[in-house]
Amino acid sequence: MVSDIALLEVNASAETEKLEELLSLEHLDEIAIHLTSSTAVQKLLGSPELLEKITELVLTDRSTHFASAASPISEFPTATMRRVEKLDFWNCPSLRKVELGASLHLLHVRIWKCDINDVTCLKFAPLLQTLAIFECPELGMILSNDDVGSSEDVFGTDIFPFLVNLFLTDLPKMIRICSGVAKFHSLKKLHVDNCSDLRWLPFDANSAQNLEEIIGEKSWWNNLQWASEACHCFFLQKYDSNPRGRTYYLKMELRRVMEKLMVIGVTEIIFEECCSSVNFPLCAAKINILL
Repeated sequence: MVSDIALLEVNASAETEKLEELLSLEHLDEIAIHLTSSTAVQKLLGSPELLEKITELVLTDRSTHFASAASPISEFPTATMRRVEKLDFWNCPSLRKVELGASLHLLHVRIWKCDINDVTCLKFAPLLQTLAIFECPELGMILSNDDVGSSEDVFGTDIFPFLVNLFLTDLPKMIRICSGVAKFHSLKKLHVDNCSDLRWLPFDANSAQNLEEIIGEKSWWNNLQWASEACHCFFLQKYDSNPRGRTYYLKMELRRVMEKLMVIGVTEIIFEECCSSVNFPLCAAKINILL
């Protein structure tokens, strides 16, 4: 079977036309797509043929397209995107909720500057490896008891069994990651920055045994509550107060992207230019989708 990958990085006025062109391609098998206009998003949502072929999707509001649209995108249903591996939502202020059907391919989710208040759909992504959430002022919790199918505490429940990286930044209403203690067998990195109301981590002495580092402000760490002193002492060995936060995460992501670009002959000068960009997150998103 022919496996073509279509990468869209065009201005908003041309996005709908490009989607029409993709619909006309007979042998298209995989799509990595970046959209910036609500019109194009609505067109995509009405095209099940395209949704079924998407492996990477980035939504970015560069010019307040979503916020100023007559029908802003407040929900994004992805139930038919069964093959999606990466989902990025960058600066979509009207986005409140993402709906996700059973997804056995979704590995990476990044959400930046959205007023999203519900990410419970992630319970349908059991193979999720990276979750990064930045500047989402309405988000209070990732998963609750009901979200994992129980009315009782989720002690011992294996939530996100393959999650390796968890980044939480500027979430003023975040009070918990999930309602009870979870195993997090694969978790290696937990970065928390400016989440002052997050006073409890879902760990006990049997949780996150492969964790390599917890990074967060000292004031946040000192106010955490623990199941036991032994639990506190164990995770204290993993703690680093280095306040690198979102800049550290984004530079790691961009360096990874730049390394790929250099393989095809792009110089490292571009990396330095991107690091000095005024709008660093959107710059990273743009480069990532162009690979």
